[in-house]
Amino acid sequence: MSIQWVQGLSTHVIILNERGESPDAPIAENLYGFSLTFSHVLVPEHLVLEVAKPFLWGDGRFDSPLDVLLILPWRPLKKWEFSVGAGVTWNVRVFDPDREEIEGQGNEISLGFLGTVALAYRLTPRWFLEALVDSAYIPGNVIVTAELSPAFGVVHSF
Repeated sequence: MSIQWVQGLSTHVIILNERGESPDAPIAENLYGFSLTFSHVLVPEHLVLEVAKPFLWGDGRFDSPLDVLLILPWRPLKKWEFSVGAGVTWNVRVFDPDREEIEGQGNEISLGFLGTVALAYRLTPRWFLEALVDSAYIPGNVIVTAELSPAFGVVHSF
């Protein structure tokens, strides 16, 4: 049995940067957006494959990651679900012309590792409230080395 979720998340992303070529490059910044997510149950009650496509924007940049995770769900009570997961994240960052001068490049592609913790409350069989925190580590990257992404949203299951 598979479940598809479309998440309308108000995402707040904190980016931790190394200093680039310019001292004007931000060390931390906030991005906002939403995520479309597909989930497929691999082992009922034990293992879920999740593919998420967030769309995030902020001051002079647009991020479009692709996250692939294996999720371990746990349902201690009928209406509550707790889950943890790990996977990979691939991201394309695009900078506007003003930000390009600061960063020294117009775009950046990165690959990293991702972990997540989530708590969902079932409102109806198809509607959930979800709070989650994603943490990503991007090794060997110049502009972004780590991301912490708390999010809260409404989830609809098809």
